[in-house]
Amino acid sequence: RRVHGECCISDTHTSGYLLHNNRMVLRKSIACLLCLLLCSVSLQRGDAATMELTSKDFDQVIAKNSMVLVMFYAPWCYWSRMLAPEFDTAEKQLELHDPPVKLAKVDATTNFVLQEKYSISEYPTVKFFTDGKIHEYDGGRTAAEIVSWVNRMADKDHVLDNQAELDKFLSNSQMSLVAIFPNQQYDRSVYLKISRHFDDVTFAESRDNSLSESLFTKYKVPRPKTYNRNTQPLVVMFTPFGNSDAPQSATPQQPVFQVV
Repeated sequence: RRVHGECCISDTHTSGYLLHNNRMVLRKSIACLLCLLLCSVSLQRGDAATMELTSKDFDQVIAKNSMVLVMFYAPWCYWSRMLAPEFDTAEKQLELHDPPVKLAKVDATTNFVLQEKYSISEYPTVKFFTDGKIHEYDGGRTAAEIVSWVNRMADKDHVLDNQAELDKFLSNSQMSLVAIFPNQQYDRSVYLKISRHFDDVTFAESRDNSLSESLFTKYKVPRPKTYNRNTQPLVVMFTPFGNSDAPQSATPQQPVFQVV
C-alpha cells in the first residue's frame, strides 16, 4: 500500500524493480541506486529494533496478540529504510498502550508465502491486525503519526459520562453504536473487540445506566418489555438514513435496531 504516494513497487514479471512516485522519475531512479549501494547495511536502526517475523512464526504472533501493526518491507527499498527508524520509535511509545499493541516487521522479499497471502506488491506496506481483522494503514510516516493512527484505531470506543456527551456524540456521528452498561463491573471486553472491527461505525459506551431513559424518551428508542437497566446492557445502533416508523419530531438520527 502506498504511504503518502512514496513507495517501491515490486514487479514479479521482470528481473528488476520500479520506483513509483508523483515526482520526477529521474530523482527516484537516483534514490533507487543509492538504496542498492546501501543494501548491505541493516534495515533496522536504533538501540531496540522492532521484532522481525517470518513465515514460520507470523501466524503464532498474530494469534497470540490482539493488536499487531506489521510493516512489510524490502531491504533495498529507500522508503522502507526511511520508515524503519520511525517504526522502531513508535514501538517504544506503544509498549505502554493498554491493551498492548505489538509492532513487527516482515522482509517480504524472503517470506514469499506471506507476500502472496497478503498481496504485498509495494514497499513498505503496513497492515494492522486486530482480533482477526486486517486494516490497511493509511497514516503518515513519522513515529508520532504512526502512534496517533494506532491510538485512533485501537481506542474506537468513546466513554460517555453524561447527557451532554451523549448528545454531542450522536450529533457528530454518521453511523454509531451506543451501549449503556448496568454498572462499572460489567464485562465490556466483547464490545471493545467488536469496536475495532469496523472502520465506518463509531462506538460509545456509558456506565451511567440512567442514560438509557434518555434513549427511550429523547431519541424515541422503543423500550424492551423485559429490560432492567440495573442488570442488563442496552445496545442501540443509530444511522443517518432514518427510521420510517419514528415520529417527525425525533432526532434526525434514528435507531435502526437494538440488541439487549
